Amino acid sequence: MDLLRNLGSAAATSLLQKSGISLPYSLGEKVHDYDGKSIWTLYDATKKDDSSPVSVFHFDASGNRRTHLPFARNALKKLRTTRHPDILKFIDVVEQGESMWIMTERVRPLRPVLFSWVSSTGSAKGKDKEREGWTIWGLHRIAIALAFLNSTGASTHGNVSIDSIFLSPSGEWRLGGLELLSSTKDENPVLFTLGSQFPRNQDISSPEVKKNGWNAIKELDPGISDAYALGLLLNSAFNQTNELPATAHPPHPAPTGASRGQIPPGIFPLYKRLLNPGTKQRLTCQAFLEIGMGEKAGVDGAPGRFFADNHLVRVCSQLEGYPLASDGEKAEFIRDLRDSAGSFPPEFAINRLIPAMFSGLSHGGANAEMVISLVLEFGKLADPNEVGTTTTSRSTYKLDQNQYNQIILTPLVKLFTSTDRATRMALLKNMPQFAPKLEAKVVQDGVWPHLQTGLSDTVAAIREATLIAINEIPNKGTEQ
Repeated sequence: MDLLRNLGSAAATSLLQKSGISLPYSLGEKVHDYDGKSIWTLYDATKKDDSSPVSVFHFDASGNRRTHLPFARNALKKLRTTRHPDILKFIDVVEQGESMWIMTERVRPLRPVLFSWVSSTGSAKGKDKEREGWTIWGLHRIAIALAFLNSTGASTHGNVSIDSIFLSPSGEWRLGGLELLSSTKDENPVLFTLGSQFPRNQDISSPEVKKNGWNAIKELDPGISDAYALGLLLNSAFNQTNELPATAHPPHPAPTGASRGQIPPGIFPLYKRLLNPGTKQRLTCQAFLEIGMGEKAGVDGAPGRFFADNHLVRVCSQLEGYPLASDGEKAEFIRDLRDSAGSFPPEFAINRLIPAMFSGLSHGGANAEMVISLVLEFGKLADPNEVGTTTTSRSTYKLDQNQYNQIILTPLVKLFTSTDRATRMALLKNMPQFAPKLEAKVVQDGVWPHLQTGLSDTVAAIREATLIAINEIPNKGTEQ
């Protein structure tokens, strides 16, 4: 099975079929950017039952990789049992002998995106601020995940680095790399029994682990070594570097101001505390998160609130309560989104904001016109038929036609079944923007049966708007 690591998806799939292994997905392209970054080989894939995109992490223990098998098994065990929105989501697994194929939500490695982050427009200062905001947003999710593992789970991740972090389709950071995740309550915890054998782990280990091994933290706070690794991650993420800072090497000198690079001044004092070689003085991931959210006073001159004041962090927080918010609260939120529409990463706008907007319209509402207009504006960012590039992304982000239909057009068509007049009027007013994109069969089956009811509506404005809207689909309507 070691051969699979060097095969393309078609050859790998063929070999698997001949071996008699039945997989619940179809392997797509191998993610070459992830080669050599972990014990896994990463593939894009598609679930066979519903054609949804997934990722597949493959491991085989043939050859000299047998010593890595306990790490792969631990990762599988922890993925299965650890459920958190900021941790890589497990879906299914196929095991055959000493090989395994773990299916997760569709993700891509953080490293290549982080190191190629380039804004297509704007001044150098504008690019830096945009990149900084995006990075702080991502680190917020990782800090939450680590605080959960360390505090609620009483566990140590043990493998926090750029290569253990992935991006969801909406661009949100997910923590993976659970090969060493352990609690002292585990039976034979991998971290404390085999941690020293994990590939390249010594590079990101905290000073006490470098000196005395993983057992040195067995009686300490579970997050003490993860906090140190989080500090190293801050340096890598903000400075986009593979080089470890001088403080990571004995005798672990304190970071100097000259070594700050692109780390924000308000975060740098906390960065130094995360990398403190003394375990009693080191800042924990939980404390870092609380200071960033303004729930705890800053230290060493750091004002805190760098998470709470981040626009993307605030938007994500508001999204969680959006469906249940009042019309007034929704209107205020939508205006904020509209006023800052150009600042969102396109994948976030398409895969996170748009579904949330549609969800909020499921029961109607006075803000329907603003919502539908905003959805269509966001949709232009990734419309496969729109010419041009985005203004904020690291690269141009486009959906294929099927994805565009699924995310934008199908939910719009479904809204025609709503009896809410505000929603119907919003659809009618925006027909010129989306009607030309609809296939004739969709118009005939999904739009026309509901659209024609507007001709007999008791409200004159609905009747008039319906007549105007019908003119937008003259070549796609039915004989009626």
